[in-house]
Amino acid sequence: MKFSLAALVRRSRDESGATLVMGLGILMTMTVMVTGTLELTSESGRAASYSNAKQNSYALAEAGLNDALSVLEANYPGTVQYPGNPNLLSPSQTTQYPNGSATWGGTLQRVTRKAWAWQWSISSTSRVTDPTGPETGPVSTRVTAVVPVAMPTTELVGDTSILNWIYAFKDATFSNQVAIASPVYAGGNLTLDNKATVAGTAGKLAVGGVLTMSQNADGVGTSASRIGQAYLAGGCAYKGNGTPPPLHNPCQWDSDNVWADPAHRAPAVPSDLIIVPTLTCCSLGGGGFEPSTMGFWYVNASPGPNAPCDASSKTGTPPTFDTGDNVINNSATPVTPFNLTPYNQSYTCRTTDGNGTPIGELSWNASTKVLTIKGTVFIDGSATVDKTGYSGQPVFRYAGQGTIYLSGTFAVKSTMICAVTAATDCNFTAGQWNPNDPNQGALVVIANGDGGAGGAQSQGNVVKPGDGVEILSSSFQGALLANKNVQIDTSSKEQGPMISVYNSVNSGQTGTLSFPSVNIQPAGAAGVTAPIPLPTLLATQQFGG
Repeated sequence: MKFSLAALVRRSRDESGATLVMGLGILMTMTVMVTGTLELTSESGRAASYSNAKQNSYALAEAGLNDALSVLEANYPGTVQYPGNPNLLSPSQTTQYPNGSATWGGTLQRVTRKAWAWQWSISSTSRVTDPTGPETGPVSTRVTAVVPVAMPTTELVGDTSILNWIYAFKDATFSNQVAIASPVYAGGNLTLDNKATVAGTAGKLAVGGVLTMSQNADGVGTSASRIGQAYLAGGCAYKGNGTPPPLHNPCQWDSDNVWADPAHRAPAVPSDLIIVPTLTCCSLGGGGFEPSTMGFWYVNASPGPNAPCDASSKTGTPPTFDTGDNVINNSATPVTPFNLTPYNQSYTCRTTDGNGTPIGELSWNASTKVLTIKGTVFIDGSATVDKTGYSGQPVFRYAGQGTIYLSGTFAVKSTMICAVTAATDCNFTAGQWNPNDPNQGALVVIANGDGGAGGAQSQGNVVKPGDGVEILSSSFQGALLANKNVQIDTSSKEQGPMISVYNSVNSGQTGTLSFPSVNIQPAGAAGVTAPIPLPTLLATQQFGG
């Protein structure tokens, strides 16, 4: 069959089949587009659902963390001594919520190189069902935080606190016309010599041995001002009744020149009259052993061996708290005691809670002559307050409330170190110093050493063998505690409790020996003068997850 050219042209112009092809192409394109749109919509839905599940998971994890924090906050300060009950968050607990669950718990950890010695490490892990399908696992989120455990800076004490007494486990001796106007407790003998007296305003007197009054002018109270309570277990010996002073046991009271309220005088010392102090050394605890008093504060003091000065605020040359040997052995000052008040050399040492809030401080401003103390400081060695380099008789002042622990000895040499100053000395006028006032200073020094050990502990033979604290030609306002003897020499003045935990107190100062009652003590004195205080929590930090 033959086609003409005209027929071919007509056939090529016939488009009746193209419409079908174009229709099929458009349909296929639309199918691909709809399928892609449906897939994209489905994927977006799954992503949105997963994102919502993830948000719910994080919220539940935070809720679990808050549950853990609620348990801690409900149990601090609580009733358990520092650092608290280690089982509060163990074993872990699971809380069910309408859209999932959270498992939370924590451990109480001992830490070093921080301003605090213990912290709670808490965590919470949530589980939320994955909404994208049963073949996938649950959505889970884990969050963590740290809650530091701290010691309160101060604590309340009562009349039975040893900080309201002059206390000697063994003997106490007072001479040189001193009038004692604060409570006195001598576990052994009490000797009054050279016109020394216990004034009626002292309030309380307890002697486990013999009260000896070596001069006619010595005595306890007067007929016009009787002492409120007197307990004399070993009787009285008064020179005014003969030479040598005859011993009367029981004491013959008024005729023995001991004027006490008849309703509150007896030959037996009440067992609940005081809280008996303790000072032990040197276990740090662990391995089934409880820490000693010194060991507890070696670990927990801030600043101290385990809590160094914050690098951002450290200036000058603060004390070396320890050599890093983790042993109480006077290694920080093997030869020379640390001078808390060096001439022309200021220093600053602070510790903080990680958020900038101060925890402890020991600083010295050589220009203003002010020593700043906050919290509890531990030095594995001896310390002194010494004016060497300063001209004349400078009067140093301390500010703040705190405790300094020394594994060695403490001495004040030819210096005045005061909470409240006068022109040339401490202001000893009654009512001027109030250690309960947070705006005034309250310093407690606790020394475990013995001048007989030599080296830095003898402080150049200033601290005699058998003595732990020596105040030499100086004035001091504050509390002095020692394992060994507390010695106040003839030309010195002390206003504050003097406590020899296991030995004797000897004071030759003149004038009135009196100090205000203590209602609030720096918490660092606890463990010696009272039970370790209940712990508190610092702000939660180091959130993670």
